[in-house]
Amino acid sequence: MADSNEYPQLIDVSNHQGDIDWDAVKASGVVGAFVKATEGINFIDPYFQSNWIDMKRVGLYRGAYHFARPSRNSSTNEANFFMDTMLDAGLEVGDILVQDMEDERVGVSQDLGDWTLHFSQMIEMLAGYKPLLYTGGYYIREHNLGTPELAQSGLWLAQYPSTLPANLPPVPSMWPVIAFWQYTSTGRTPGVNGNCDRNIFQGAAERIPLYGKPNTETPPTPNPVPPEIDVAAIEERLVEIEGEL
Repeated sequence: MADSNEYPQLIDVSNHQGDIDWDAVKASGVVGAFVKATEGINFIDPYFQSNWIDMKRVGLYRGAYHFARPSRNSSTNEANFFMDTMLDAGLEVGDILVQDMEDERVGVSQDLGDWTLHFSQMIEMLAGYKPLLYTGGYYIREHNLGTPELAQSGLWLAQYPSTLPANLPPVPSMWPVIAFWQYTSTGRTPGVNGNCDRNIFQGAAERIPLYGKPNTETPPTPNPVPPEIDVAAIEERLVEIEGEL
């Protein structure tokens, strides 16, 4: 396996980073970013709107995440709140949606499989495509997230090695691949104040939008080209037919 430096690099940020110079982020070689949009049923990140607009302006692949609070709310209410925010902000082809599942207030070994799956299904129904699932390996094991149904969503895995650079971690059971890997929470990126999370995408950068909003527009059908008519051959055949009569 190749080390993390050989893959396309992305960052993820929230209001904790404050104002971000997205031009500097783009110039540093980062290809995309995930930004916090919402949490629970009543918190919208105050920097979300400006981050969302500026990521598009500088040409970064963009994703938005919802910090889930299953300890407090229903999956239906949280999914509706997240999607209301995202539809107001505007979703374009390639934009990625993320369910961030790491609520530390749930009980140890509490089963979150149904909650997480229903949230994902709600997002797919409202947006037309599946969100990523962001979580850690320990959280998958402790809260029953390693199910075939949830593994149909792309996995954004948080797992920090003791030293960097490092090889990709083992793929959790049920998922075919780790799509995105958050390998540090103490990364430094030009344009971002203080530390920020750093991530890699396991593939070519141009494949990142495949996890986002699909292009459902049908290209226009070109005008059909009429076949060429061989007039001489037709006349010759008519002569043959007359001779046979």
